[in-house]
Amino acid sequence: MNANLVGKHNPLLAEVRKAMRASTLTASGDLPVEGPALIEEARRSGLEIGAVFVREGTAIPDAWASSDVRTVEPALFKSIQGTEQSQGAIALVRPPRWTNEEVLGRAGTVVVLAGLQDPGNVGTILRVAEAFGA
Repeated sequence: MNANLVGKHNPLLAEVRKAMRASTLTASGDLPVEGPALIEEARRSGLEIGAVFVREGTAIPDAWASSDVRTVEPALFKSIQGTEQSQGAIALVRPPRWTNEEVLGRAGTVVVLAGLQDPGNVGTILRVAEAFGA
């Protein structure tokens, strides 16, 4: 048996499942990120990577060797994945935190988004904001 194999009653796995379903942060403030490309981008960006849940049988990059990698049986992994055709990896990433003073104290325009109903609108808003120098 794999020493890092996560069982269905693991509390952290339950937190990931809940956050993935609600598209929100976990109770501890981590963001579940799905897929090797997004996990690697978070790592390259210098974000703190917590536990990495990997579907049993999924190869992991050497760069993740220092991470807290936990193996999840395929049927159990299916219960936490957010995409239909998951690539078999979900990591908990600590998003950056800024104070209001850090954000509002900068020169230029700041865009604040809240309560968006359609996630597709975010891309449009960001493109328009960038065009206007935000």
